[in-house]
Amino acid sequence: MTLLVKICGLTRPSDVEAAIAAGADCLGFVLAPESPRCVSLAQLRALTAAVPPGIRRIGVVVNADRDLLAAAVEAGGLDAVQFHGDETAEALRAFTATTAWQAVALRTPADVDAAAGSPAAMIVADAAAPGRRGGTGTLCDWGLAEALARRRAVVLAGGLRPENVADAIAAVRPHGVDVSSGIESSPGCKDPTRLRDFIAIARAAAAAAGTASDSASRGSIDP
Repeated sequence: MTLLVKICGLTRPSDVEAAIAAGADCLGFVLAPESPRCVSLAQLRALTAAVPPGIRRIGVVVNADRDLLAAAVEAGGLDAVQFHGDETAEALRAFTATTAWQAVALRTPADVDAAAGSPAAMIVADAAAPGRRGGTGTLCDWGLAEALARRRAVVLAGGLRPENVADAIAAVRPHGVDVSSGIESSPGCKDPTRLRDFIAIARAAAAAAGTASDSASRGSIDP
């Protein structure tokens, strides 16, 4: 099993193409109106139309209603929905349209315990930024993320960029990494050089840290 690399907050066809060419495993599309990276359903359909099989299309939502969830899954052919709001365990279990991921802000060991018991197929360990959800550039607490990664499969997010992703992988040994603002020239506009550098550095760091074999020993999954 290799490290999953997710490029999130994609808004432009050229950035989707660059992410695919650079070897991204997952592409994230934000459907939360409060985000500067939000795309419409029509944009989602256009952006995902040329994504080849094997690369996962992930919709990112914040407290979305059922109608939006259904429409997004249909429009984007989504392989998973990443819930970034206040969704309960019951709501995650009830969501059956596609695979459920859950983003969790890690503040305390209690957050680690709660995330470890989540019914979501994958946990995205994110930073705790008051009043903001994702794409903030704020670092996740790597100590808490590492504790969670010892218990279940985790995609590490929160403030990652080419300059620190190797250290993050060495510290946390996650199942995957998720980047958005750390490779941008402006919100929603990816810098192609930083995008390529991020993926290359992450792959090399994962190989050096033995992330793949370590994740397998923890019983990680392939959602």
